[in-house]
Amino acid sequence: MSLNNFGGVLPNSVANLSTQLTIPAALENLNNLMALGMQANLFTGIIPTFFGKFGQLQMLALDGNRLSGQIPSSIGNLTQMFQLYLSENKLEGSIPPSIGNCKNLQYMDISDNSLSGDITPKVSGLSSLSVLLNLSHNSLTGSLPVGVGKLKNVNVLDVSGNNLTGEIPKSIGDCLSLEFLYLQGNLFRGIIPFVWLL
Repeated sequence: MSLNNFGGVLPNSVANLSTQLTIPAALENLNNLMALGMQANLFTGIIPTFFGKFGQLQMLALDGNRLSGQIPSSIGNLTQMFQLYLSENKLEGSIPPSIGNCKNLQYMDISDNSLSGDITPKVSGLSSLSVLLNLSHNSLTGSLPVGVGKLKNVNVLDVSGNNLTGEIPKSIGDCLSLEFLYLQGNLFRGIIPFVWLL
C-alpha cells in the first residue's frame, strides 16, 4: 500500500488479515491479464491451474513466496508469456513438459525449489530464451539434455546445485550467445568439451 495518497482511518478489518495467504480464486475472472506480479509475499498453497486461462499473460512473477505442490501443466497454455519467475518457493515434482509450448519465453527462473526428476527436453527446445534459464538449487537428476545446444540465444544458463550426472554435452558449444554458465554442485563426469578450449 506504499507510495499512495491514502487518507483517513485504516479500517479495523485490517486486523483480521492473516500472514498465511493463498492466491485468491477470484483472480480466475481476470481473463485479460497481461502481467501478474505477486512476488515476495507469504502466499502458501498451490499455483492455481486456472492460471492457464490467462491467454494474454506476458509476465508471471510468483517468486519469493511459500507456494508448494507442482508446477501445473496448464502453464503450457501461456503461449504469450515472455517472463516466468517461480524461484524461492517450495515447489515439488518435475518440470512439466507442457512448458515447451511457451514459445515466447525469454526469461525463466524456477530456481530454489524442490523440483525433481529429469530436465524435460522440452525446456531445451525453448529457443526463444534469450536472457536467462535458471534451474539451480533444486533436486533435478539425470543428464543435461543434448538439446541444450538449441538455446542459441540464451545469455545465462544456471543448473548449479542439483544432482545432474553424466557428461556435459558437446552441443553446449552451440549456445553462441552464452555469457555465463553455472554447472557447479552437480555430479558431472568426463572431460570438459573441447569446444571451450578453442
